[in-house]
Amino acid sequence: MAPADIAFARGKSLVDGGDIDGACEAFAESYRLEPALGTLLNLAWCHEQANKLALALAEYERARAQAEEAGQSKRVRFASLRIEALLKSVPRILVELTPADQQAVVSLDGAPVDPATLREPIPLDPGEHQLTVRAQNRRPFERQVRLGPQAGVVRILVPKLDDLSATAPPLRETLSVDTQSRTVGIVVGGAGVLAVGAGTYFGLRTFSLKRDSDGHCQGSYCDDTGLELSRDAQRAAALSTISFVAGGAAIAVGTWLMLRSPGGARPQLRAQAGACPAGGYMGLAGDF
Repeated sequence: MAPADIAFARGKSLVDGGDIDGACEAFAESYRLEPALGTLLNLAWCHEQANKLALALAEYERARAQAEEAGQSKRVRFASLRIEALLKSVPRILVELTPADQQAVVSLDGAPVDPATLREPIPLDPGEHQLTVRAQNRRPFERQVRLGPQAGVVRILVPKLDDLSATAPPLRETLSVDTQSRTVGIVVGGAGVLAVGAGTYFGLRTFSLKRDSDGHCQGSYCDDTGLELSRDAQRAAALSTISFVAGGAAIAVGTWLMLRSPGGARPQLRAQAGACPAGGYMGLAGDF
């Protein structure tokens, strides 16, 4: 028995035993040794059972073309039915290059794509895929593409690849940033943003408490609940003002620290915050 026939028989036996992955390897070996149409159809069917749908679709399409050329109508019909079924569940991507990058090499999951196939959507199995576009003397384009389990076409518009000759400016012309000051600036600016957010919260709470207290007051007279709500509104208003002022100052200082030139003294910051019966206080001081 020829080696291709032995591998094919082993594939059929593995299918009967439920080892689909092993069967696919055996059919692939048989087809490599002798590219017979029947083996290709069995290989496509095996990959379909292994949920390698995009690969199965490509193999069914190749088998259908061979069957049409050989005039084998039954196999043409079988392959066509499987292709029709798979097209309803296999997602595809359409990679669109700019006119300047038509000669670029497109790779999917590390394997180069035949330029002729780029004109049509490319079937892929659901999941994560790595798209890479490379051209000589250009910076490569890379993108992680996630495809869902449903059929459909995902368009990937690849921007014009940057020219490698467009290098960064000389070091002496590059903006130099004190990394420690920048880190402190980010922290201070972030605290300022949080303070502004707190000011917004207390401002909205002031209006809410004032509105609630109005229901317990008639003119200048308020019951106990109205008095308590009014005092709470005053405290919230004070905290809102303090937060906005401190937050604005912190954002300004943080921005300055991130943009300051190196060589100056390292910033020393001191922050204080607390609460009191009338509301609260917050302070920011330092040597810059």
